[in-house]
Amino acid sequence: MRKISLIFIFVAAFYGAKAQWGTAQHATPRTIPSQFHLPDGGGGNGFLTENFNMTACGLNYTAGSVRIETRYNPQTYYQSPYWGYGFGQGSNSALNISGAFGGCKSIVKAYMYWTESALTGSQTQQNLTYTDPLGNNHTVTGTVIGDGSSKCWGELYTWTVRADVTNDVVADGSYTMQSITGVSNPNWEVDGVTLIVIYQDASATYEGTISLNDGNISRSPGLASFTASNFNVCDTPILGRGFIIASDLQSNAGPDHMSINGDAFNSPLLFWEDDDILTTYSTGQTTADFSIQTNGDCYTMAVAGVYYQTACLGC
Repeated sequence: MRKISLIFIFVAAFYGAKAQWGTAQHATPRTIPSQFHLPDGGGGNGFLTENFNMTACGLNYTAGSVRIETRYNPQTYYQSPYWGYGFGQGSNSALNISGAFGGCKSIVKAYMYWTESALTGSQTQQNLTYTDPLGNNHTVTGTVIGDGSSKCWGELYTWTVRADVTNDVVADGSYTMQSITGVSNPNWEVDGVTLIVIYQDASATYEGTISLNDGNISRSPGLASFTASNFNVCDTPILGRGFIIASDLQSNAGPDHMSINGDAFNSPLLFWEDDDILTTYSTGQTTADFSIQTNGDCYTMAVAGVYYQTACLGC
């Protein structure tokens, strides 16, 4: 009986390990020890809430962004390399993803975000088509997850839109935004697109924690602030990062002041920004403050993220 029990345990452990990582790159690791909760929540009108929170061995993320809008270009004729070129303009409409594939990595979750100054006729569900690095086209559905006040363009709504693209990221490389439906004037309305890819590396020895918060805090102008919570730093982190996705921070209206986990810096004023910085989290920390302060600039804060690596789980 003891021998049979040991055989059963061995077989169960073997198949459990296979199921954990699988052979496909889009396996969703639920490794023990790990924590996983609150997927596909988040959103907020005038505030951010947590959409995704996970702690696991080898958990990490990467992101890429592209500016789309063309309505601001006439005011920045002297900055043409930083213009938005709209959808379907080849490399000028492409964002780049690196580090999410290869080796022992598998994709846990991927989200695509965009904000827009929506006009009459735009829909709260939109279909965005992009070409992946392998040349395949994907059409994904984005849903409005946050509505905010005007960003001073005479728009009807200011929206944050999110699409779950977990099954539609296939490789590192360029993802080219081709078109979007459900938007009245796409190249004028859509500010930019950011793709966040959360992945797990089975060969890593660190424990990663990420808290992803989204919604819509728009100001015209003024202070937007948010406090991330629902995490507890178990030991001195090996690495700490934080990020804000924001739109409409204009080069002719700064300086605009930002803060991630209390670390202050000035916006680079790129209109569409994923500002990702190194920051220090401390043992026992359970909150992190994010803010944008402008004096004459109208803008949207759409996403705020916390990420750190520790050695608590003994990965």
